[in-house]
Amino acid sequence: MRRKISVPGKIEPATPDDLDRILDIEGESSPNPWRKSFFEDEITGRLSNIFIFKGSIKEHISGFITFRKIDDIIEISNIAVSIIDRRKGIAGDLLSFMKTFAVKEGVSEIFLEVRSQNTGAVKLYEKFGFRFSGIRKGYYTNPKDDARMFILDIN
Repeated sequence: MRRKISVPGKIEPATPDDLDRILDIEGESSPNPWRKSFFEDEITGRLSNIFIFKGSIKEHISGFITFRKIDDIIEISNIAVSIIDRRKGIAGDLLSFMKTFAVKEGVSEIFLEVRSQNTGAVKLYEKFGFRFSGIRKGYYTNPKDDARMFILDIN
């Protein structure tokens, strides 16, 4: 079993100045990356949030998480870590941040969808206590894939 490598850094809200780096990470992480306008909408949206993980040594953005809070539910819409920074615990740090945020905001559950073939992400979500809640057949395109849905109950 691999050991988590601890990476010093901080998680903070994204700004429009961070978009180019977010787009770079998205481009190397997704077979069907979001367009810049999607991220711009997330930064300026009333219900949307984007948080970045910024390394403390070089102050570069290593990962991000986007989500929407509606009433007492959060939906994670995107999470990604740059290729060179993977397997260092950054995605776990972003999910831990999300859980803490959810508790502070009085959220009852966090919902997400993930490509069924993304076994690394599925394992990570399960490790964090997300439970499988269903399949959306043919949800993803380019390449075609089912979405596995997960829910995390916040107590």
